[in-house]
Amino acid sequence: MKHLWLIGVLLVSLAACSNESADDLESSKDQSNTSEQGSSEQANDGDTKTDKQSADKQDDNQTGDSDSSNDNSSEDSDESSSDQSSDNQNSDDKSGDSEKKVDLNEGFNQYRPKQGMTKTFIQDEEYELIHEIVAANDTHIQRVVKFGDIVTLQILKWTSEGASIVYQEQNPEDTSSQLDSYETYEPPMTLVDLNEKGKGNGEKWQIVKANAKVKVPYGTFDDVYVVQQTLTGEGSGNKTVITNYYAKDLGLIKETREVKGDNGYTSLSELERVKK
Repeated sequence: MKHLWLIGVLLVSLAACSNESADDLESSKDQSNTSEQGSSEQANDGDTKTDKQSADKQDDNQTGDSDSSNDNSSEDSDESSSDQSSDNQNSDDKSGDSEKKVDLNEGFNQYRPKQGMTKTFIQDEEYELIHEIVAANDTHIQRVVKFGDIVTLQILKWTSEGASIVYQEQNPEDTSSQLDSYETYEPPMTLVDLNEKGKGNGEKWQIVKANAKVKVPYGTFDDVYVVQQTLTGEGSGNKTVITNYYAKDLGLIKETREVKGDNGYTSLSELERVKK
């Protein structure tokens, strides 16, 4: 009986241990599940944080790219504006260069003779006087005047406001173009000044008539400028009145010289032919 009682006690103890082991196992499972759940939640939280950091970083990169793009766009715009400004300045410079160009159809420039032109005058119906235009640029012409054996090289400054002799040489060795090498003498000898108008009774050349109609052996011309000066002889005191006539595209076409006094006389030179 004692042995049966001991066996019963052992069985009860084993049952109790078994229950405790089962309880411990259940508890261990619960703890394991709880631990796994916590680990999973931590992992999920970590992934969420990582995703958020990655998204933030991507946003920052996009923002940086956007700022860089804006900066580059601004630089391109500045460069474009600079290029456009430079082009405008070059255009202005060109426009400025165009405004400085001499207009040969303005004012007295319309009356200048053409380069290569040879004009032959008849003086007092007997002598030939030749004007040859050997060189020209925008502001000057060079002419060679021949009267018998006398040769005179003259350089005239010819502008929209008039004409003047700035260089003269008698019987030069070389009559070719000297427009780039001559030395101007002072003061120039004014022949025509459109701002100088009057009766021509002084030493200055004065315009006594504009838009005149003049006939010479070579033809009849309108819009002729008539300029005149009066010189007084130092010894005799006699006056000499010189009158010149200028036509468009030809320059001088006629000259009269009247010497007054006891031994006075009149000389006339008129354009007879032109070789262009």
